[in-house]
Amino acid sequence: MTPPPAGTPWWAWLLAVVLVVGVPALTALAVAWVQRPVRKALARQEESLSRAATVAETIRHQVENDHTRNLRDDVDQLTTAVETVGAAVGKMSRGQRDTKTKLDKMHGVLIDTRDRLDEHLATATD
Repeated sequence: MTPPPAGTPWWAWLLAVVLVVGVPALTALAVAWVQRPVRKALARQEESLSRAATVAETIRHQVENDHTRNLRDDVDQLTTAVETVGAAVGKMSRGQRDTKTKLDKMHGVLIDTRDRLDEHLATATD
């Protein structure tokens, strides 16, 4: 430790040393204490940004076209396939409707035939 200048009382020198060492230390503690809420807020924001980055990476992975074909070509091909299936389902539905109509007619004819047969049998047994 440096000796005090001549004629300086020891307590003045001690006070000067305490102030030279203590003020910066107290300033550093005060700054740390004041910045504590700010650091906590920054940590929360960093955590939120980290979660957002994870979600963004997941989304990017889901929409990234990582194969050799163009995504638009794939969508066009799927649209064509859906239209083809829709047309086939419509044709099948019309065919089923026609078949139902024919079966309903046949059912009506069978009922008429049964009723006439019942009448013949009833008149034949009388």
